Amino acid sequence: MRPLELELRGFTACRERTVVDFRGRRLFAITGPTGAGKSSLLDAMTWALYGEVPRVGKETRQLLSHGATVMAARLDFTVGSETYRVSRQIGRASAYRLERLLGDGSWEPLADRAKDVTARVRALLGLDYATFTKTMLLPQGAFDAFLRGDPGERRDILANLLGLGVYEAMGRAGRARASGARLAATALEQQRARLTLATPEAQGGLERERAELLRRREAIVMQREAVAALVTLEREAAERAREATVAAAAARLSAEACLSAERAAAGAAMALADAERRARELAVERATIAYDEVAQRALERALAMAEQREQAEAAHARAVAQAAAHAEAARVACAARDATRAAADEARRALDAARATQAGSRVALAPLAVAARGAR
Repeated sequence: MRPLELELRGFTACRERTVVDFRGRRLFAITGPTGAGKSSLLDAMTWALYGEVPRVGKETRQLLSHGATVMAARLDFTVGSETYRVSRQIGRASAYRLERLLGDGSWEPLADRAKDVTARVRALLGLDYATFTKTMLLPQGAFDAFLRGDPGERRDILANLLGLGVYEAMGRAGRARASGARLAATALEQQRARLTLATPEAQGGLERERAELLRRREAIVMQREAVAALVTLEREAAERAREATVAAAAARLSAEACLSAERAAAGAAMALADAERRARELAVERATIAYDEVAQRALERALAMAEQREQAEAAHARAVAQAAAHAEAARVACAARDATRAAADEARRALDAARATQAGSRVALAPLAVAARGAR
């Protein structure tokens, strides 16, 4: 902490507003006759920071100037690269404030209550009131208090000044972790003592049992693989058996087909022989009855005409059926009576034409029939 400016008013010998500028000074001395207010400047700094001074403690109203109604002190100081302003005022109106200087020249309020201001100053400086008055600012007549102080107090002061608290905290943390580790080790040892299987002999037996189980597992795996291979072979054998059965059935069918073909060939041979025998018999018969080729041809023509007659009769039958269908359609289509009548007329005409065709066929077939009877 480095002081920059001190302003006080109504503070012991400084009844009027007094400003002390410390800027630009690395080393200075405060001099003057007795009662001029030299100690008051240091007391004002201490009071502005902590709200008390060594010679009166917290009863600071005793420092109010004679005839004054307000006592005030303001101290501007730096901590690191930051600038702060702390001020206190008591009397007709009390006021407390801690502010921080911003880059734009304005002041940012940090605390506005006496306890909060003191706590924030203690955090900024890293010193409490007792340490500050024994190391940073020694009160008048107590400059050797640090040297004459209790060893425990000197150790605490040095620890605060040198930041040894972090090492003490680390030591406490280390001791706590060591204690926890010892407790955990003790608990683990007790747990191991309760576990009978945790002994080296038991662990060796378990290892041997594990090895035996692994060996059995490998044997079971090999047996399973062998069974799987047997199942695969069985499936392949069944598939081949089915294929052999199908092949045997196909062979049997082929044999039966060959037998049928042989039978058919034998039958065909017999039929051929019978046909040859019949042809020889016909040739003999024809030679016997003096076959007449002209009459045979006339007979063939008569047979052809007879076939034509049969075809004509078939056409006649189809025409009759068609006429019947037309007639049926005519009966169903009563609403379209004119069309039905035309269809009926058409059917009658077709019937007449068919009858005429039949009569013509009969007339044409009559000479054929006579010729056929004469040929016989």
